[in-house]
Amino acid sequence: MTLEISLNKKITTYLERRRPLMALQGARRAGKTYTACQWFLLNAYNDGDVILVASMTNEQGRRGAYEDCQNILRSWGTFGELFDVYKSPRKIECKRNNTTSGRAGVLEFASFDDPETAKGSACDWVFMNEANKFTLQQYIDLAANSRKGVVIDYNPNMHFWVDDQLPAEEVLLCSWEDNRKHLTPAQLEYFQKLYDNAHRPGATAADWYYYQVYYLNQYSDMAGDIFTPAVIRKCEPDAVPWAQLRNPVVFGDPSALVGADWFPLTLSACAPDGTIYVIDADSTNEGGKAERCKVIERMLGRLDNTRVYIESNGYIGQQFIEYARGDNPQEKPPRPLQVEGWCSRGDKFDRILAAYETIRDRVVFVEQPRLAEYLKQVYEFARKCPHDDNIDNIASVTRLQKFIAQ
Repeated sequence: MTLEISLNKKITTYLERRRPLMALQGARRAGKTYTACQWFLLNAYNDGDVILVASMTNEQGRRGAYEDCQNILRSWGTFGELFDVYKSPRKIECKRNNTTSGRAGVLEFASFDDPETAKGSACDWVFMNEANKFTLQQYIDLAANSRKGVVIDYNPNMHFWVDDQLPAEEVLLCSWEDNRKHLTPAQLEYFQKLYDNAHRPGATAADWYYYQVYYLNQYSDMAGDIFTPAVIRKCEPDAVPWAQLRNPVVFGDPSALVGADWFPLTLSACAPDGTIYVIDADSTNEGGKAERCKVIERMLGRLDNTRVYIESNGYIGQQFIEYARGDNPQEKPPRPLQVEGWCSRGDKFDRILAAYETIRDRVVFVEQPRLAEYLKQVYEFARKCPHDDNIDNIASVTRLQKFIAQ
């Protein structure tokens, strides 16, 4: 039994060259991961190939290629029923051996949060999803296990080791325009919005960056103003749909409060249309833990059923959580608080920039006396800026609200 691949022949033609290293460079909705997954499933069925699908994190692996493969199998109807899908460990296996290789093909999914674990085992192909998140050493370790080759895909949002491993002419450039006929009206509207934002009066450095990377599929460096006053939306309290707000959350990212890093606290809630209202915002780099707990208490009094999350990445965050809960016998808060930990991953600048569109389109700051001072630091955000704590708080809030809503 065979199946004609109808999605993005440009990519499948490139993959059929079967080189030791093949690279798919393309921004969102270019079809690179989805098409590669189709190609690997067919190789598993027709040739009995063993494919290792590598992602940097477990969550990326679950929501990325593994989910794409399941969608593909469902779309294939009776042909898709010739594969078994397993959740633990994640793998997709042909139900029967119909190849001359003497084995049934399989796709095995693995994440490599720890660089030391990126060794893998013998396989025919390695597929490195979002390869720019991997180190060169991880690529070398994984490539050593592949009998036939390595396929990588990535967005052109940063230069990385592929520039030294493969000549530019050997990289396939994939664009959303190559995949236009498979995009929904909403997806096409997204790309039109990228174009419009970059060409509007007052466009920011981030608007231009997103246009170059995700619309034109070109590398771009971030330079200039990012979160300008034109990007940050504000409203008066009487414009907030108070009765409809849900998921109220106080979020804070602690610091030592000795005049260096800042300790921002925000109260946010989400409206039914997805708008995130930042109702209160307070930030300082001086004082003490007791004063910050009092600010949390003040924010808790604004909305019912408000939860508190505190950044727990480092020792200072863990120490503050212990203090706020009243678990430290040496020092006690004004009153114990119910506090949950929240861990952010990755480079801070990258994760803030990743939230730019959400902040621009979905976040509204409610006017209040401390807001202007809080936003001063937001407007100064750049790759090298004195402080980025306040905008990092807002970026984390967007991810936290999404997490709570799930």
